[in-house]
Amino acid sequence: TTARTPHLRLVGDKDSEGESRKKSEEIESD
Repeated sequence: TTARTPHLRLVGDKDSEGESRKKSEEIESD
């Protein structure tokens, strides 16, 4: 489970950045 924790954390960090980028893109498109 120790190896799974870092993996999940990395995915969450990437997801957070992706969401922020998607929101920024949506606002720019608007």
